[in-house]
Amino acid sequence: RPAPRGGGPAWRGVAQPVPSTRQGRLRHGQRRRPRRWLLLALGSALLVVTGCYLFFAGTRVVPAPGGRYVEATLLQPNALNPLLAANAPADHVWLPLLFAGLTRVEPDGRVVPDLAERWEVSADGRTYTFVLRDRLRWSDGTPLTAADVVFTYDALGERDFPGDADMLAPWRELRAEALDDRTVRVILPRPWAAFPEAAALGIVPRARLEGTRGTAWLTHPFNLDPVGAGPYRLVDLTAQEMVLAPNPYYHAQRPYLGELRFRFYGDVPTAQEALQAGTVDGLAALGQLLAPPPGAQMA
Repeated sequence: RPAPRGGGPAWRGVAQPVPSTRQGRLRHGQRRRPRRWLLLALGSALLVVTGCYLFFAGTRVVPAPGGRYVEATLLQPNALNPLLAANAPADHVWLPLLFAGLTRVEPDGRVVPDLAERWEVSADGRTYTFVLRDRLRWSDGTPLTAADVVFTYDALGERDFPGDADMLAPWRELRAEALDDRTVRVILPRPWAAFPEAAALGIVPRARLEGTRGTAWLTHPFNLDPVGAGPYRLVDLTAQEMVLAPNPYYHAQRPYLGELRFRFYGDVPTAQEALQAGTVDGLAALGQLLAPPPGAQMA
């Protein structure tokens, strides 16, 4: 190869081919393609995460009605009658499921309306006026009126009503009257600050119990075949179990569970065996010590 002008040294070697423009673009594209795919993958992942977040943020999980809950218990009902609850404290487990009062006590202690939609208190704290909800019905479909409330309170006021005298004393001193089918006035001899809470006592139907006196309350068939205004109604009661179903005439939201079964056991070990075998879903053993499951190590 001839020497360049200017007398410089001659350059020897193999000439290197210069890549064409098309080849340069191809190689250039091959270098950038992985970056484009990475950006596309990241973008898709971001869209998926954002979509999931928006879905769950705007979705509210709501329980579906139906199903059955079976509970093992060492208790058996003595009298499913709220007026006799003081005689058999064990019945407190089931009474709120079957009966309702003028008021209801929430878990946090607040007293809220139940059968009564509202009430007023006189300035001296001695007179309460309750207004019942419209179109209340018992679990058998018959109307529930102010006359049932008056009957319930009057029954507790009877001198021969069986029960603890101290518990009955405030009820024996008050007077209840029905102003109309939906309005009840209760007059106290003196202010009773806890009366709104006491008014959570379950109301009983006059038509089923009218004329009952004295110890006849303790043996009345109503006590094992009750009609109430609570969220559930009694379907069946045997020596082995008690079955409850939702009350179709309940005034508030219908309960979600379609059936409650309480199975009676004579001792804790037998009830625990039923729980471990899956025969029951839960175990209520109030005041009883439960044995640890087989193979469990005690700390």
